[in-house]
Amino acid sequence: MVRCLKRAQQFSMAREELVLLLLLAAASAQFCSADYLYFICSTSPSFTANSTYRQNLNTVLFSLTSNASKNGFTAATAGQSPDQAYGLALCRGDVSPSDCTSCTSDAAKEIVNHCPNGKSAIIWYDNCLLRYSGRDFFGVVDTAHEFYMWNSDYISDPTLLNSVLGSLMNNLTSTATADPSGRLYAAGHTKFNESQDLYGLVQCTRDLSSSQCANCLKDALSKIPTCCEGMQGGRVVEASCSVRYEIYRFFNDLGTAQPSPPNGTALPPANPPVGAPPPISKSASPESSMPQPMRYYCPTTSNFTANSTYQRNRDALLRFFSSSSNASPSG
Repeated sequence: MVRCLKRAQQFSMAREELVLLLLLAAASAQFCSADYLYFICSTSPSFTANSTYRQNLNTVLFSLTSNASKNGFTAATAGQSPDQAYGLALCRGDVSPSDCTSCTSDAAKEIVNHCPNGKSAIIWYDNCLLRYSGRDFFGVVDTAHEFYMWNSDYISDPTLLNSVLGSLMNNLTSTATADPSGRLYAAGHTKFNESQDLYGLVQCTRDLSSSQCANCLKDALSKIPTCCEGMQGGRVVEASCSVRYEIYRFFNDLGTAQPSPPNGTALPPANPPVGAPPPISKSASPESSMPQPMRYYCPTTSNFTANSTYQRNRDALLRFFSSSSNASPSG
């Protein structure tokens, strides 16, 4: 919203117009969505608003948001082929049940808003992911739908980072896949240098077996040099698993301290794509996915109805922004 206001201030307008614009902009903020990291929507096949698939999807989404917080993961299906809907929700292994519920509820609302007609979609947040499809994807490792994020600051010793990070992530992968609880999650830290620790987290969706999880994490870790070589932090997030590292603690529980042997397992070297944006999924078109990171915050304490006075005022404001972006500044 600040970006929009700065743009508006470039143009000459009457005082009354500016006051009205500011009021409308402030009021419209409450209808923005919560922070998501990335989403992917299919464009085909599609469904209509009142279709049987839509009804089945609503049932699945209700089940996911109602049950995810019980143990941090849930899967659901509804209906019969060809209108059967499948879905799963996974919360990060260190989040509380209340935060899990909040995240999956936001995810269900956002993904329907951004992907109103596609039969398959995924949305990721820091605390959870939610996915649905018109086909059975349970137990299938999906590394094709992915995105990267990284810290923009470089590490002081990239060679040491490769060694320590390789050892830490291999240990965390072993911990996650050997956990008898089947959570397929592990977080921990190790010494990086005299003044810094290195923190890592790995997680898989719990519809996978331990061996499938290990293969997914291996694939994700192999992509760290592509996205994040030499960076102070980074993450590779796939539909079935994710890995992340930072030089600061980013998870709620401290996890397990991992030994850092003098000759750790190094990640393969690669040249980082400096300034490159996160990749769009191989199966998604630019119109059906949102390049990230993109963050915004808006409270959601009230609503408005279709064709209300507020909606007309909001639409007028958005048209103003759209037309102003193509105008030339005066003065």
